[in-house]
Amino acid sequence: MAQGPAFESAKSLTSENASKPARLEKLQSNHEQFMDVAASLMMPVPRPA
Repeated sequence: MAQGPAFESAKSLTSENASKPARLEKLQSNHEQFMDVAASLMMPVPRPA
């Protein structure tokens, strides 16, 4: 998933603190994993005919 403008803005605003961009990257990674699971749960389940 691509990083949006809000993420890039937050990353640039916190770049003076070395640990914060790394935390934002981890947060983005966790968000992507969550969205992948959420998307898989919303897939329709085939029903037997």
